Amino acid sequence: MPEGAISAATEALLRWAAGTGLTVAAGPPVPESPADAYCWLLNLLPEQQLRANPGGGPLRLRLRYMLCAGRPDDLEPLDLLLRASVGGPYEPVFEPVPAGLWEAVRAVPRPAFHVDVVTRLDRPRPATPLVRETLRLVPTPLRELTGVVLGPGDVPLPGLRVETGDGLAAAHTDAAGRFALPGLPADRPIALRLTGRGRQFHHQVPADDPRPAVIRCEFRED
Repeated sequence: MPEGAISAATEALLRWAAGTGLTVAAGPPVPESPADAYCWLLNLLPEQQLRANPGGGPLRLRLRYMLCAGRPDDLEPLDLLLRASVGGPYEPVFEPVPAGLWEAVRAVPRPAFHVDVVTRLDRPRPATPLVRETLRLVPTPLRELTGVVLGPGDVPLPGLRVETGDGLAAAHTDAAGRFALPGLPADRPIALRLTGRGRQFHHQVPADDPRPAVIRCEFRED
């Protein structure tokens, strides 16, 4: 859900609660920020899909907030909020508060009730551009990239993993250090990543080079 919709709903609820004359803070109760009451977003619940534009249109969602007293032994702020809710835009919801919730925020359990704030989430469908020309399929030229991996003294390096930079194609060098990667684009450079023996090496093969790649590696630690 977009952050702006949550922020707008939270700010509206805080303004309503502040209208009682209380100091109301957003979030769970914390000793470092004393307030008369706290407004705490707990859950996001689906409400219904609006009839307009079914299947991809806006949604009605319920944001469930907890309103709790600032101090465990002070019932007056909660009483003021409950009185303000009568005939107001936020109808109280009474349900048990799991003990683990207070433990999670390291707060002493205190009087609390819930309110649901209904908000609308727009899901605009992207505009589909009109096709004004005849569609043409342009094939991408492909090639098989072959090569050999050599270490110091031009000694073949077997058992190394050779993969493209995007990780979509990979192979291992054989006993002679050779490898083959089929089906790669022929019209662009190919970035390779070689790994083995706890080390990694990067190499780039130029485009349109039909010769087998010869890769000389002085492996370095990452």
